[in-house]
Amino acid sequence: MSHPTHNRGLIILILGALSTISPFAIDMYLPAFPGIAAALHTSTAKISLSISSYFVGIAAGQLFYGPLLDRFGRKLPLYAGLALFIVASLLCTISSSVGWLISMRFLQALGGCAAQVAAMAMVRDFFPVQETAKIISLLILILGVSPLLAPSVGGYVALHLGWPWVFILLGLFALMMIIVCAVWLPEGHLPDPTVSLRVNPNSLRMPWPVLSPSRGCSSMSPDRPSSSWRYSTSARKRSEPFLRDYRSASSAATKSTFCCSANSPASRFFVALSLSNAPPPCSS
Repeated sequence: MSHPTHNRGLIILILGALSTISPFAIDMYLPAFPGIAAALHTSTAKISLSISSYFVGIAAGQLFYGPLLDRFGRKLPLYAGLALFIVASLLCTISSSVGWLISMRFLQALGGCAAQVAAMAMVRDFFPVQETAKIISLLILILGVSPLLAPSVGGYVALHLGWPWVFILLGLFALMMIIVCAVWLPEGHLPDPTVSLRVNPNSLRMPWPVLSPSRGCSSMSPDRPSSSWRYSTSARKRSEPFLRDYRSASSAATKSTFCCSANSPASRFFVALSLSNAPPPCSS
């Protein structure tokens, strides 16, 4: 895959900023819990359920954003997700009950998840595979700033402007990222109409565990014997549908979805085996 020359530093900053949207949305309103609880006539314990609903939304969003980013290109799903994030953020400001706040936080997470998934997928679009680990480490470095800044900013805003302004600022941040991406971020992956959005039942079938205590071979390093694990040929056969769907995935975004939705030891093992084209460590 060719990687055209772009402003590397600017792209890293943009991708890093996209990755911070969800962490800011999680941490920024934490100091406002007492004010939100008082406004909604409930307890802070019930308000904390909105954090759980946000994490559920992030987990759900990762299941479908990968194929969408492959089918429609990187930018269109990203804009749609950020637009949903903005709308949900504004709807959080008019919450009249804790149930409404929890529901809107779920929608907010579904939208914000697009930025996180797209940022990781675009690392492979703009940078060669040899630099992937280095670029992701830089994104994580930028990501690490959000837990430091978000509570302080959120506490100041909630104290001086009121808790609804926390969500307004989150919406403005997402709007700013839409403008920045439209102006300075190139399209990393052109739309591919050959990518199917139909659910394959085989992709929902998780592999059986393939590692069992034994002697004589290693699970992740075929060339290094180990006395800890034995590879099961029958388990490999049960996991073939997963491998077939993973290999047929058209790009990094869909492959990332496979890794997120099938994040079991068996899945990670077979993905590593598939990428390295290595033979099975041993036979049963």
